[in-house]
Amino acid sequence: MVRDDLTKRVASVLPRVDHPIVIDLIDERFPLLRSRHGFVTGSPYLKDSGIDMSEFVRVDDGDDLDPAGPFAAAARRLADLLPPDQIVVVHRAMWATRDADGTPLEEPAYVRRPNEWLARAYDLLGSALGERCRFVQPAAETCRADAGHKWGLAPYHYVPEYYDDLSAQVRDVLGPA
Repeated sequence: MVRDDLTKRVASVLPRVDHPIVIDLIDERFPLLRSRHGFVTGSPYLKDSGIDMSEFVRVDDGDDLDPAGPFAAAARRLADLLPPDQIVVVHRAMWATRDADGTPLEEPAYVRRPNEWLARAYDLLGSALGERCRFVQPAAETCRADAGHKWGLAPYHYVPEYYDDLSAQVRDVLGPA
């Protein structure tokens, strides 16, 4: 997956997509990196891939979300590569501020910054996709972090009700199979 991202292999596949596409940006909590290959998410998967990271440079989070910046350009390129009638379901995933019991998770600034970034990024993505974009976002009261989640307590590991609401919304958008 990481190598495909770096080689931009998916760009050759997108024009022929014949199935629903669902996107969320919650993994974009990792830093955006630039190399001679372009931009890539500095995820643990990249670090574990064995790819030489000496040429990677971190991109400032503020600059990459400028409407004329690289994130917006990448969103427009994605839109341009997709078939014109391709519906894209965008899960507007945000970081939870409270756990399942309603207890605050972290300092407010810790969660506020990623959520502000995500809100801007979803807006840019939606703008690029235009009428093909179908946003889904579970009810605010279900956006709670779950200490029992299989990957542990984190602001992006939600209670089961969140996933149930998300699944129902995606099914509604996509219609009968």
